[in-house]
Amino acid sequence: MAEAEGPFELPEFDELTHRPLLPKVALHHGVYYTGRCRNACVARWNARQRCFYHWREKFGRIYIEKIKHPADELKFDVFRALEELPNPRFEIPFNKRAEFRGVAEALLEFNERVWCSCERGKKPCIIHLLIKRT
Repeated sequence: MAEAEGPFELPEFDELTHRPLLPKVALHHGVYYTGRCRNACVARWNARQRCFYHWREKFGRIYIEKIKHPADELKFDVFRALEELPNPRFEIPFNKRAEFRGVAEALLEFNERVWCSCERGKKPCIIHLLIKRT
């Protein structure tokens, strides 16, 4: 898909957590980032293809998916990069046929950090509501 046409103003802050977002120009090829999209909280930037790669788990299967940066996609889900991840616990290859060889729980390691919108316990977010129910 081509880059979004027209002026696109990337918000400085994530609309859910109010944390600063990394603009596309700050991303480096091959670097891992924590952030959020519907299906991942860790992704790896591929500058040549101008997209992130991430592992997705669905119906017990774990596989590679690609997803765009918010500057390149106006309609579908995007990966909102929040910060670099210097020592990821698993590899994300730039290969859609790769097989996951890590610990599945590691894929969720940053879920709370990237999805929590709590204001010091005043309003529980979806992550903390789910934790209370289990």
